[in-house]
Amino acid sequence: MINRHACRLLPLLALLLAVLSVPLTGCTPATVTTPSSSATATEPVATAGWMRRVLPPEGVVLDVPLLRQSDPRWESVPLGSSGATIGSEGCALASFAMVASYYGTESTPAQVVERLGEYAYPLEWVAAEPRYGFHVLRKDSIRFRDSRLHDPVWVRHTIEDSLAEGYPVIVGILQTSTGVPHFIVAYGLEPDGGGGFTILVRDPSTNSDYDRWEDVPSGWEITRLVVYQA
Repeated sequence: MINRHACRLLPLLALLLAVLSVPLTGCTPATVTTPSSSATATEPVATAGWMRRVLPPEGVVLDVPLLRQSDPRWESVPLGSSGATIGSEGCALASFAMVASYYGTESTPAQVVERLGEYAYPLEWVAAEPRYGFHVLRKDSIRFRDSRLHDPVWVRHTIEDSLAEGYPVIVGILQTSTGVPHFIVAYGLEPDGGGGFTILVRDPSTNSDYDRWEDVPSGWEITRLVVYQA
């Protein structure tokens, strides 16, 4: 025999069962796609525990211009009241200007200083969102507790995937012997002849004449990845 308390619970139980039987939009289990001969750069594949993009076999080269921080047109532009100039410490500004120009907002490091104002040095990456109409897709820092920048495989895959989707990557590096930071831009993937890719980079510094990731001088570690979407 069912007591009175149990009878009171029956309508509530029926209502709960009815709610649970309704499918929830957006809760469809994730589908893992495997590579195929017809895969494109937009199809995800499961690799090493995270979803990756299938890289185009011919590679990809984004139209990112090379801007030098030491260009005489802006190298003497001061950065705040610190005594620094674009020529001496404007690598982040030059890197950002390259990316902004790629997205159609033709920019020089001096124009970035003018547009960002107090957020130009040190460059506040998020401050560029409202001023340029960009969206920060990725802002990884080695200072984050869960940072994966110590994992070279993850770093390479993240850069490759971003480039395959049409996003150049601003890469922060640090000279471990001196503590000097620097920024460069990854802008393309070139087939290496062995089934992999060479990452193409733009370095805004004065004394750099390389354009491949593998040619970055030894003694530098990656400290930051920044990706914008226009």
